[in-house]
Amino acid sequence: MLSPWHTLLSPTAPSAMEIRSLPHSTNGFLVPSRSLPLRSLLRATPTLTATATAAPSPSSPKKKVLVPIAMGTEEMEAVVIAGVLRLAGADVTLASVEDGLEVEASCGSRIVADTHIASCADQVFDLVALPGGMPGSVRLRDSDILQRITVRQAEEKRLYGAISAAPAVVLMPWGLHRRKKVAILLYG
Repeated sequence: MLSPWHTLLSPTAPSAMEIRSLPHSTNGFLVPSRSLPLRSLLRATPTLTATATAAPSPSSPKKKVLVPIAMGTEEMEAVVIAGVLRLAGADVTLASVEDGLEVEASCGSRIVADTHIASCADQVFDLVALPGGMPGSVRLRDSDILQRITVRQAEEKRLYGAISAAPAVVLMPWGLHRRKKVAILLYG
């Protein structure tokens, strides 16, 4: 019998996003009792898998994404955004709003940007994704070039988003939260 991963990795699978529950019980859900061993608990837990089998075709242009970074940016938020979108086939640009390309993130990690934000000013992006972190969000907010890029993104009805502290610290002062769905989740 083929594993569930075979379907995920199969080149002949349908080219569409599919979310389905793997078979664990007749109704898809079991309420585990405390006496069950861990393996049974894991088997009893409903599992959702997301299948994205459509790889970008060589003839279709890659989506361009800007992920700006600054001193104090939350490293996980910047690196995971960039990594996941690159795995999905996007052309991701990490751009520093600082004088140099290397920034020290909020927990002390060093991240080296691909370029300076100034070199992105005249480019068109499909998505601008702002990572959070403090004081990184403040430094992103204080970047005039990033503000122009993001405001233009909103005016031209292209995607932009922010994580963690960035919606409140960056988007709100720029007026980019109005008439939008905004969800803010702070952890810590």
